[in-house]
Amino acid sequence: GLGAALFGGAVLWGLGRLQPRLRGPLGWSIVGGSVVLVAISLFLPTVIGWQAVDGFMRAQRADATGPLLRLVSDYRSAAAANADPLYATSVPVTDSSPLVPLEDYAARAGGPDAPHNVLIIIVESLRPDQLVSFGGERSAMPRVDSLARDGLRFTRHYTQASHSDYADPTILSSHYPLRSSVYHVYPESPPYPRVLIYDLLSRFGYRVGIFSSQNEAWGGMKHYLDTGSIDRFLHSETFEGETYVPDRDEGFAGWAGDGRKSGKIDDRLTVSEAIEWIGESDDPFVIYMNLQNSHTPYVVPADFDAPFGSGAVSFPILFGSFPRDSIGAVKDLYASSLAYVDAQISRLLDELEQSGRLEETLVVVTADTGQGFYEHGFSSHGSALYDEVVRVPLIIHGPGVETAERDHVSEHVDVPPTVLGLLGLPPHPAFQGTDALASEPSPERRMAFIVGQALEEQYAIVRERWKLIYGPPP
Repeated sequence: GLGAALFGGAVLWGLGRLQPRLRGPLGWSIVGGSVVLVAISLFLPTVIGWQAVDGFMRAQRADATGPLLRLVSDYRSAAAANADPLYATSVPVTDSSPLVPLEDYAARAGGPDAPHNVLIIIVESLRPDQLVSFGGERSAMPRVDSLARDGLRFTRHYTQASHSDYADPTILSSHYPLRSSVYHVYPESPPYPRVLIYDLLSRFGYRVGIFSSQNEAWGGMKHYLDTGSIDRFLHSETFEGETYVPDRDEGFAGWAGDGRKSGKIDDRLTVSEAIEWIGESDDPFVIYMNLQNSHTPYVVPADFDAPFGSGAVSFPILFGSFPRDSIGAVKDLYASSLAYVDAQISRLLDELEQSGRLEETLVVVTADTGQGFYEHGFSSHGSALYDEVVRVPLIIHGPGVETAERDHVSEHVDVPPTVLGLLGLPPHPAFQGTDALASEPSPERRMAFIVGQALEEQYAIVRERWKLIYGPPP
């Protein structure tokens, strides 16, 4: 991109020098041909980049596919901010403290009815149809299915975004992710208030642990998550063991390589670290765990007996593209990667059971996003807000949880107030979700979610059985 821009500049400079000598048809031909040449030099990387990912992840390629694409992206965002009411400029927020201080909340709440442990598990890209308990034809995750059968399952649950850096934090903060008119990277020491569920529980003597197989520097998520309440923060950037970078996950591989960032941790190692940390104390704990082997391109370790297919494919699975005549084989690999994640969750639950702590632990299992397999012309996630990408399972299991199925709509921002309600605690006034178990759901309620990247912007609202998507198609 830089080379093309320099080349184009040199050509235009030369034309400026020659301009007095250019006369007649020949001169105009030279000028016209030069302009076309400059345009090709600037746009060709963009065209190649778009074709390479099947016209899908344009946003994540914006910085790498040509200088004009980046310029157009920034111009479009700036123009939208002035022209579209959805981008209306608001008063900047510069006070990061919540209106109700955590100490005041703790004093008013008094404490949980019972200090049950809280384990919140995000399974990367988990679609509901991979679970029999959610209507799937086969169970890719038998242990998770058993939790769903013995607990509470929400069958019309939605994530708040189709990409993880917007979706993940909502499960902990009960805040919608729309924070700016352009793609938002969480800055160091965010200037806006945020109250995460573990900030509240830490005031009642809970130990706080984050165990993530991904690099939480992606999108600056670590800045958002690190509120000062965390006792153990494990993610791939701080992990002292071996990490991996899936070379076929182009966007992440490029980010990790160019920025000298770490890749991902195998979920087996992440779970082992969590088991060791839990065993260090008998105090109640709250854990946020993010498991990643099921991320594109669906990593199944060689020593794991893949239950679906061979555990490998003979072609590359790019983020957003693979041969369309091989959907069945890719779905088998995807299901096997979920089975591997399930085996690690099972290890964790077995350890809790053997130590006598499972019966006093609220277990929440959900996903950051779903996953597309060309149902609407694209694969993976991070793009258009169709149900295969934004509808995910939500399972809650543990003390005080009924065995039931709920088919009313719910969303990720509901997770913190619902968990606090099960502990006998009120929601913090900063929460934007509702306790999904506190009362009968209103049919008037609207679920809202977003994809907000450089060249891929959509918003969607679900109300009852209807969905409205606002924005250009992929």
